[in-house]
Amino acid sequence: MSEKKMKQKELKRQNIMDSISRIEMFVTNYNEDRDLQEVAIRLGKLDTLMENFEAIQEFNVSRKVDLIIGAEYFFTMLKGGRINLGTSFPILAESVFDWVVSGKTDFETQNVTCCVSTLESIDRNLERFWKVDELDWSNITPSEQYCEDFYTKTVSRESCGRYMVKYPKKEQFSAMVGNSHLHAVRRLQSLERKLDKDEVLKKNYHDFLAEFLELGHMRELAGDAVDPPNVFYLPHHAVLKDSSTTTKVRSVFDGSAKTGTGYSLNDALLIGPVIQDDPLSLVIRFRKYKVALLADIEKMYRQVSIHPDDRPLQRVLWRFSQDEPIAKYELTTVTYELAPSSFLATRTLKQLADDEGAKNELHALYKMLTNHTEIDRIATSFAKEGITWHMIPPRAPNFGGLWEAAVKVAKRC
Repeated sequence: MSEKKMKQKELKRQNIMDSISRIEMFVTNYNEDRDLQEVAIRLGKLDTLMENFEAIQEFNVSRKVDLIIGAEYFFTMLKGGRINLGTSFPILAESVFDWVVSGKTDFETQNVTCCVSTLESIDRNLERFWKVDELDWSNITPSEQYCEDFYTKTVSRESCGRYMVKYPKKEQFSAMVGNSHLHAVRRLQSLERKLDKDEVLKKNYHDFLAEFLELGHMRELAGDAVDPPNVFYLPHHAVLKDSSTTTKVRSVFDGSAKTGTGYSLNDALLIGPVIQDDPLSLVIRFRKYKVALLADIEKMYRQVSIHPDDRPLQRVLWRFSQDEPIAKYELTTVTYELAPSSFLATRTLKQLADDEGAKNELHALYKMLTNHTEIDRIATSFAKEGITWHMIPPRAPNFGGLWEAAVKVAKRC
């Protein structure tokens, strides 16, 4: 019983240890055949001594819990005292809270089994299963809706047909983006030291950025170019990917680098909604048919131009020789490491289908490849032509695991 309960009941403390002072010595030399009767006598005395204690008399009555002790602390609270009352009797163990009674008894207990069944989770899972192929736009957030509206208002096309977009920004954008030039200089110097230690990596990285300039995806600024109020210098570094069949070395532009305000460019930009299907839907459709048609858009992000007003947000520092002064460059296309880049690239692909689909065969191809009936018709036509398909080995990634298949399909679609 707690101290608080004793005060409420106006109970007085009584030392019961004198009555069992020699109990430990007795237990040490205990012999069941000889001392069983003695144990019964001592227990009778103990019952008489404790009969006035309400807390012990009503130990089986449920009461308010004053303290919950975790199982991990239970054995640390036990002391050395231990009294075994015999077969089919509980054990007395000494603890910091006094003696604890634990163990089994011969008292008959009634087992109660309660079975609870609910169909709520089953119904919910079935509903989610049937909606696995549906695109749910009802859960779009206000921020994502703003990105969609912003894209529709600001998207345009150049004379060559290339789409031009702007980055969706947060309201506090100007206050969030601070000075980034000094950090970009330090990162460039660190990159140069790394490239000096690996001539092959250095040559490949130089070739990669030279291609950027040649394709018009990056342009050099004049030496006396003045920075506008909102400008961000993207740190960059080389990434080597031996498994790539096209570009083994590429540049990663760090849009998450912090500025003088403590925020990065990605912190100040909006992400936008997810346009494409979720990976699970893609995998299910991919594994539904024996033949899958895959297509890859080369340099997909870099096929979309950035409006000149937003190009200062993706400036980089670079020089092809350390004997030259550090030059300023601007990236002219969507940069894949920025927060809204995925939305802008996939949304532009959809915009292309909407704009050009009604004019030429692109629309028919788009409808055909997104219609399950048409896909079935294509598979049937191939079979009638007697085309023999040599499938990939059963242990290949697309057969070997759902996760690996999801990664490949998501990258390809």
